[in-house]
Amino acid sequence: MNPLRIIAACVLLTAVTVVVVQKSAISRLRQENRNLRAQKEEGLRLADQNEQIPDLRAGSEAIDSLRAANLELPKLRNEVRQLREQKPEIERLRLENQRLASAVKSASQKPPGCRNWRVTLPARHGRTPGSAVRKRPRRPGFGQSVAVI
Repeated sequence: MNPLRIIAACVLLTAVTVVVVQKSAISRLRQENRNLRAQKEEGLRLADQNEQIPDLRAGSEAIDSLRAANLELPKLRNEVRQLREQKPEIERLRLENQRLASAVKSASQKPPGCRNWRVTLPARHGRTPGSAVRKRPRRPGFGQSVAVI
């Protein structure tokens, strides 16, 4: 073999080795570069999330205050329901009160001979609103009460 060929083969082998080592180093550096970019993106994403934390806390505090305010809501709804159920009874009592007030007013305007009459208000159950029982004072010979409808 020719020494020139051996030197050329050694130079060629060295050049191929250098190219393979450089290609391997480039590949490794590219992978490391990708990893660093991914870490950078993750760092930026975390920094954005950290900037949003005060806003989230404020939103959380607002939600907590709304929850506290809404704790009273079922109580208020129940109270409204009870008041709505009482409304017809109140109207009925108001009408009965007006009727009784007019009865008292008309009783005070009766002629003088009718002053001995007493008005007994009807019992709550068993009689219809608007009916009253008037009783005369007891006299010998007179018996029963007179009902007026």
